[in-house]
Amino acid sequence: SFQAEKNLPNFAAGSLPPLSAQLGDIKSICSILFQAKVNALDAVRRERVSLDDQNGPQSDYLEMGHVAVTNELAILVPYEVVFRCFSAELAATLAAFGSTEYGIIIKLVNVDPASGGGLAGEMAPGAMTPAYPQAYYNSEMRLVTGVQPPPGAANPVPSRGGLQTILEEKPLKVTLVLNVVRLLPRK
Repeated sequence: SFQAEKNLPNFAAGSLPPLSAQLGDIKSICSILFQAKVNALDAVRRERVSLDDQNGPQSDYLEMGHVAVTNELAILVPYEVVFRCFSAELAATLAAFGSTEYGIIIKLVNVDPASGGGLAGEMAPGAMTPAYPQAYYNSEMRLVTGVQPPPGAANPVPSRGGLQTILEEKPLKVTLVLNVVRLLPRK
């Protein structure tokens, strides 16, 4: 998320305090995600706070509608985090954000199936089954040989023994919109 500032020897005037505060926020957010053992961290998006941010990749920054909000007590700084995990890691992540000492508010949770999670060679449900030369029994329980089964009929599956799979979990792609609460100093 700090690609624009990575190779700069000098930062824009007045940008060091907000950049260092954002770096601390992102460190806190990432430590929670890594403790929850998420599978992959895809993106961390933040608000533009420096003139140097104008030259950075668009994918590193939030849209213009997401800006920090200041009231008489605190500054609410928005972030968007995209990661991949399973439901157990998502539960651990949400619990960790809820009990953290850092004042992080979850504004939005969007959970989608992660792409590329299917098995190669699987057939779509209800698709025509390929013809097979083995014999099968028709509705009168008579042995019929060399005939293709009716469309949509399942291929006979030999039992493999062992335990039956009750739940097969698929990876999830999670997008969290967060607000980090930074308390203002007392006056």
